[in-house]
Amino acid sequence: MLRNYLKLTFFLSVLLLLVGCATTQINAPANAKKLQGIFGVVHNHQAESGRFIWVQMADDSFVLELYGPLGLGATALTRNAAEVTLTTANGKIYKADSPEALLEKVLGWSMPISGMSSWLWAKPVSGIPFTAQYDYGHHLTQLHQEGWKIIYTWQRGQVRKIVMTQNHVRITVVVNQEVN
Repeated sequence: MLRNYLKLTFFLSVLLLLVGCATTQINAPANAKKLQGIFGVVHNHQAESGRFIWVQMADDSFVLELYGPLGLGATALTRNAAEVTLTTANGKIYKADSPEALLEKVLGWSMPISGMSSWLWAKPVSGIPFTAQYDYGHHLTQLHQEGWKIIYTWQRGQVRKIVMTQNHVRITVVVNQEVN
């Protein structure tokens, strides 16, 4: 486990250096919120890592682009009112009702995408019970929701690191740019 953690830390460090100047290619409405950065997933004693661009629209739809050295290529996950679609680097298109099930089926691992559409902006998912802790500046520092423990690290008033854990899954997200 320690070896996987060290491997993940190394990948995250290298990726952070590589994506520091990356910009989004996603066409989005002016009121969309955008994040980009790097992620690492440790599951079943395996580590996956890559970079991401997340564009969250006001109507709760989103586009998540994942890029990575471990077979991800340029994978796009899109949710709108009608469906969830995953388009792989080689152009294959998959559809489902749930982004989590779609990632698991196509990539072999999953992230709590539905929750992340709120959690990435340090907000609990609306209408679902949660417990939370805040710092003296009223920043969310810890959130427990849907079986996930989410820990936030803040820098200059913005979330810079998010660590999500549930059972034997650990997801680390490092945000290197937020555009509102």
